[in-house]
Amino acid sequence: MDETMILMKQKFYESIEKREYKNNSAILSSEKYLNLISDVKNMKIKKTQTRDYWLAKHYDIFCLFGAPASLQSDNGREFCNELINSLREMWPDLNIVHGKPRHSQSQGSVERENQDIENILTTWMQDNNTNKWSEGLRFVQFMKNKAYHSGIKRSPYNAMFGTDPKTGLTSSILPHTILQEIPSTENRKPKQTEERLNARDNLEIQAKKMKNLSNAKFPEAKEGSTVQLKIPDVDRGRGDPRSVIAVVLKITEDGFYQLGCKSGILKQLYARSQFTTCSENLISLSDIPQEKQISLRSAATEQSIGNGQGFFKCTCITKCTINRCICRKNGVLCNSKCHQNQSCTNFDK
Repeated sequence: MDETMILMKQKFYESIEKREYKNNSAILSSEKYLNLISDVKNMKIKKTQTRDYWLAKHYDIFCLFGAPASLQSDNGREFCNELINSLREMWPDLNIVHGKPRHSQSQGSVERENQDIENILTTWMQDNNTNKWSEGLRFVQFMKNKAYHSGIKRSPYNAMFGTDPKTGLTSSILPHTILQEIPSTENRKPKQTEERLNARDNLEIQAKKMKNLSNAKFPEAKEGSTVQLKIPDVDRGRGDPRSVIAVVLKITEDGFYQLGCKSGILKQLYARSQFTTCSENLISLSDIPQEKQISLRSAATEQSIGNGQGFFKCTCITKCTINRCICRKNGVLCNSKCHQNQSCTNFDK
């Protein structure tokens, strides 16, 4: 690390007066897709304020990079509803895309981004002999953005601003001829445009490579073949099967698959990476009720030996005699987790 960066850290230390260990803190990392520029910051988490709500309230990330046309989250259907509503109010044209953790076609880019930040921050804390990680987040951000990226063939800083990062803090007396050759905003714009176009072209090459790898890993499934479709954790009970046996009914022009199981035709279309093919045909097209459409959660509930998604627990104080009791309403008996020390009529005598 050069002397300039060390001087920046020392000046930063002198301006820090508050200590963060008394507060609950976490690291928020965001990445702009086209030029992979990273923004890393410390955020405070209050008891009455979740991380997703904090992001919706403090939307300076969008004001820095600009509001995106589409926002994708790897949290799937567990993505916070308060955040979705807040973002829709601020940007009505914003599209929310729900993914799933460790999507195959993303090749783990989110996990690698978080791992890089964690490794750089750990090294920075060891080099500076401090446990105040929040003081080093901006330095970690600068190191991350100035590093060469093999996907775009340049650093994210260069792709964003069209020039290499500047680290010099001292002023110099330059000759008049050199001052005339300093690039201005007008003649730097073509360079920025060129760098961004090159970054886009390299991303397209990388996307084709990832697509070819995905196609090689997940070959096309034929109509009538038996597949195994994984059930998300939020759609099944803790003791239920982890997958549904289905059959391929139709392949759309966009490459998505319509699947059906013994409970009916699944409403959602699925990508090839969302299921695995079976070596033998366990069910046939004639076993599928063609007149009935069903969600994956409902299909998982019908094949469950229990009560489907989750376990029920009530907090009744009226002896569970009416259908306000969630256990009685769903036709199950109360268990040991229900209404502690309260009398109950909905139990196995």
